[in-house]
Amino acid sequence: MSESMPAHPYAPLPIPLTSFIGRERETHYLHDLLLEPEVRLVTLTGPGGVGKTRLALRIARDLEDAFADGVAFVSLAPITDPDLVGSTIAQALGLRERSDRSPQALLADALHARQMLLVLDNFEQIVDAAPQLTGVLAACPELRILVTSRILLRLSGEHDVPITPLPLPVMGVALAQQAETEAMQLFADRARASNPAFTVTAENAQAVVAICQRLDGLPLALELVAANIRVLPPQALLSRLAKVLPLLASGRRDDPARLQTMRDAIAWSYDLLTPETQEFFCRLSTFAGGFALEAAAAVAGGPDAVDVEVLAGVSSLIEHSLVHQSTVTRTAPDHEPRFGMLETIREFGLERLEASGALQATQQRHAAYFLELAEAIEPSLAGARQQEHVARLAADLANLRAALGWFHRQGHAEAVLRLAGALSEFWYLQGLFAEGRGYLETGLAPPGVVAPAVRAKALTAACSLADWQGDYDHAVTCGDAAVDLWRTLGDHHKLARALQALSLALIQVDNARSERVGQESLDLYRALGDDLHAAETLDDLGVVAYARADYATAAARMEEGLPLARAAKDRAILGAILGDLGHVSMVTGDHARTCQLISEALTIYRSPGDHSWIAWCLGCLAGVAAESQPLRAATLFGAAAVLREAVDVPWRPSVQAVYDPMIAKIRQALGDAVFRAAWTHGETLSLDDAIAEGFAVVAAHGEPARPALPYGLSPREADVLRLVAAGHSNGEIADALFISVPTVKRHVSTILAKLNVPSRPAAVAFAHTHHLA
Repeated sequence: MSESMPAHPYAPLPIPLTSFIGRERETHYLHDLLLEPEVRLVTLTGPGGVGKTRLALRIARDLEDAFADGVAFVSLAPITDPDLVGSTIAQALGLRERSDRSPQALLADALHARQMLLVLDNFEQIVDAAPQLTGVLAACPELRILVTSRILLRLSGEHDVPITPLPLPVMGVALAQQAETEAMQLFADRARASNPAFTVTAENAQAVVAICQRLDGLPLALELVAANIRVLPPQALLSRLAKVLPLLASGRRDDPARLQTMRDAIAWSYDLLTPETQEFFCRLSTFAGGFALEAAAAVAGGPDAVDVEVLAGVSSLIEHSLVHQSTVTRTAPDHEPRFGMLETIREFGLERLEASGALQATQQRHAAYFLELAEAIEPSLAGARQQEHVARLAADLANLRAALGWFHRQGHAEAVLRLAGALSEFWYLQGLFAEGRGYLETGLAPPGVVAPAVRAKALTAACSLADWQGDYDHAVTCGDAAVDLWRTLGDHHKLARALQALSLALIQVDNARSERVGQESLDLYRALGDDLHAAETLDDLGVVAYARADYATAAARMEEGLPLARAAKDRAILGAILGDLGHVSMVTGDHARTCQLISEALTIYRSPGDHSWIAWCLGCLAGVAAESQPLRAATLFGAAAVLREAVDVPWRPSVQAVYDPMIAKIRQALGDAVFRAAWTHGETLSLDDAIAEGFAVVAAHGEPARPALPYGLSPREADVLRLVAAGHSNGEIADALFISVPTVKRHVSTILAKLNVPSRPAAVAFAHTHHLA
């Protein structure tokens, strides 16, 4: 995709760890099909393990440049609730839920002008959600959707492309002809990965052909078997297949024949494990969306399991191709790798676990572990390491949802509230307002069945989430109930938090009471010595004053909190104060101060791509430019609007009241046609280009524009390089720049490539030699 194309919020396409083999006919056909104007929905159907996902990824990567707005890949495998499909897709695309819009409407709004390919993987378990796709496609004329599913969606306009097993070799033909068949190619490639010395020879070719035939050319079955070439030659593998498969040939009668064969292949691989590893494998199948070793030990390990035994068990399962290591590491302080199972294999494990009578107990351990994890991480969701801990929870979102679902099904309302309440800051930081509120309100519905402290905490969280969604009356109801409970319980710190949440909810409802409640919260935080939350409450009180147009008080409150936030190194709170104070300065006409504050806020927020606060900053700079640069102001307002709509962090009415007359004046100054063109141009800008437009406003108001940097380094990369050259560790750099350690690592890798140096020490030497540090 050209650099002029807009930046997209969704993640890069997953990169398979093994080579793609065969499927030339299907690949060419799908390329042509998806580029036909009248084809909007294509479904790859076929049994589990046939290679639908792998083919879809290949098609997606091949066609990335054919769609102006790129390709997005969304895995639906971890979810089983059709109601979560829309929000899962929206989250993968970087959209935030809205109280006044369904996820389907949000998708339609966000994608209506996009020319893109959306790949939805593993749809069969939530096929009842398929009609939602029809509405999205109807609203988005340039959108194409590629679905993988074991069953047809049965939608209007759907093009079904059955994916069959790989073409098989036949006996009695030349070895060269056999080796050219796709099933043989796949088996040989995966066998060499297991045993580099392996090759198909005249002596073993007949056995390899028989294996491919016995496994019906199913790719996953071939890979499972080929992984054992390290210990068994093809002839020995074939004899074991002959013994095992007949014993497991009677699958469910309504299953496709190839699905039964797939289960047979997994069962065969499973039966090669020791009894202890079999039990471990089945318990691991309770994880949704992957797991780390620590979680595996807690949930699937025996009562006396040690790390070495758990690692050995996972390693054995990897060797048997029943578990794979994720290419994405968990963004946590210890940087532990993550592991996962293909869904077909996971389903097999769950079947065996249920048959053994251990499913309920293992799911209970799973849910208990993630409840404990969330409660342990909760205090770290504020402070210098906020991003890393948020990312750690995000990696286990599917497991957290599974735990919440299990607690709900078991009628454990208190556990639902404990877990959803512990995740309250996470729901906000991830933009999952509706989902978080849904869990909280489900747990709050039955009165009197949970401990008062648990209920009070959940009410506090519900108050905050409702406030962020603009549901102020409901937020006040929850906040009042939470405050009453905390007063009765006598927990001053939790009372301060509830008062803080209630104060924000009251801003538009009763400003005078909002001020009183916020001041009480501030007094409590100060008495407790909690400077970080005192800083946050001072900013909130500034917002309260702003809402009644008392800008002097608003600025004074925010300025008072600023040094406290800097000392605490909480990225979110510091950025919020800078952004809010910049907005007050903009309203009062101190444009130089606005530019100074917003420049710093943008520096904090641009690296992680926090679109809500970037939109806030761009709106401030649009306000600065409104009088002297109306064309640029209209462009910035357009850029801010599209970002705000994407993440759904709405402006409060008092802020909207400031922007509305500004926008009206800009429109009058430019004329409707020019104004609309500039606004639309802003909507199409990439994130970097929009920020560059903002910095152009900063430069025009006295702060020098950022000079071009040598060797193609970005400003953030230059900052990282200077800190690397100064001898700082990745963790220290992350703290200094308010970014995560994995982000630092990515910047370092990019820097090495741009400087054309092989290592970190070489980059340090280069920086000093070329005066870059």
